[in-house]
Amino acid sequence: MNAPDDTLLEQAIDWRVCLLSGHATPEQQAACLAWRQTSAAHEAAWQRLERFSERLGSLPPALLQPTLQKARHDPQRRRALRQLSVCGLLLGGTVLGLDQAPWPTWLANQRTAIGERRQWRLADGSLLHLNSNSAVDLLELGDQRRLQVHQGEVLIEAASPWLIACAQGRCLLQEGQLQLRLDPQPVRLSLYRGQASWQGEGALTDLAAGHDYWVRDTQAQLAGPADIDRSRWQQGLLVAKQMPLAELLGALRRQRHGLLRWAPQVAALRISGVFPLDDTERVLQAVARTLPVRLHYRTRYWVSVEPA
Repeated sequence: MNAPDDTLLEQAIDWRVCLLSGHATPEQQAACLAWRQTSAAHEAAWQRLERFSERLGSLPPALLQPTLQKARHDPQRRRALRQLSVCGLLLGGTVLGLDQAPWPTWLANQRTAIGERRQWRLADGSLLHLNSNSAVDLLELGDQRRLQVHQGEVLIEAASPWLIACAQGRCLLQEGQLQLRLDPQPVRLSLYRGQASWQGEGALTDLAAGHDYWVRDTQAQLAGPADIDRSRWQQGLLVAKQMPLAELLGALRRQRHGLLRWAPQVAALRISGVFPLDDTERVLQAVARTLPVRLHYRTRYWVSVEPA
């Protein structure tokens, strides 16, 4: 099966965005139909985009429309959308199901690369931080503000109510400071201040300020007091206070390319300190000097931490 060319796919995206806007006139609807009837290739491009859109059917139009708009203006996202639409047809939707497909991360409107951390000042005055290798869709439509987290870790300092959603459920943050990390399982929530509630498949759970929660099977469970120092990644720092080595190495692994592994025998060792996230190699060397462990390098990008 031949894929539609980029020009026709771009035109199909333009028409799709127009019709999803809610403001398409009868003349525009007729013009779209006329465009589809121009040739068999035009109709094929439209049908492939339609079938791909059906695979996104559980998304609200408010999320689907910005996704297509991003693809309209961003060549990289347009290529990804084109490839995904073709793959979705070839695989019959059985492999690229909505829950498993990587398309939300690829098409997210705010992303960070491995080792990159970013922040944005939002229209309502809120401040959004993304940790390394994270992807979110940020939607501000009038009084409705939604953050869909697809991957990684976010910290939001909310000046007004925000709905923060992920695959496991959603959190309504009235105001305050909330951190959410996908590990991918379980999800970790930290409400540093303010008011928030969590809803998975069951009842609504009020979150207490100053506490951490684990989300298991969509339900939020109290984990203990929140430690604001866990949010210092926004400043490029990893603060460890008698932290299990496995947790520290896991945080480093999210900041670097390649493989970083550790033996089960060293996972429970405790370490304290303030470490720079922009120099993970330096941190690993410090770990080896501090604890009874050694670093085994298979390559520069494949490191194992083993008992000394």
